[in-house]
Amino acid sequence: MEDVRHRRRLNAKQLQEERNAKTEYDLARIQLKRLQENIDVPAPIPKRKTTPPPAEPPEMVRNVVGSSAAAGSAEFHIYRNNKRKEENRQRYMEYVEKKEKAEKEYEDKIKNIKEEEEARTAKKRAKRQKRREKLKAARKAVSFLLYSCSF
Repeated sequence: MEDVRHRRRLNAKQLQEERNAKTEYDLARIQLKRLQENIDVPAPIPKRKTTPPPAEPPEMVRNVVGSSAAAGSAEFHIYRNNKRKEENRQRYMEYVEKKEKAEKEYEDKIKNIKEEEEARTAKKRAKRQKRREKLKAARKAVSFLLYSCSF
């Protein structure tokens, strides 16, 4: 969809250039050249595609028959279609659950890393502060000795 809108903005010459591109490399080269010519215009960035969730299952299934004998000629196809839809729905729910779990694990991992880094940084900060305090005390002692003693 975004690509169609982008192509509408091209003039006839640019569109013909893109059509004449023999390979994907040529097409990319033409598009990069056009982007470099108009450096002030922001580059079109396509939106990320998301998978739509499957349709919700019906509240009431009319024909609940399986692939058994004595079923009508269309019953098996209806059963198979309902089964396929339900399997797709289950697969999607598992996919969403797996994705959420992976995101949660990633966030926990990042949080733990940040906590460890913060602890390490705090320890080093305290060490630096302690060193600075010692240097200040030493300088103060040296300056006191220098100014208190007369030559």
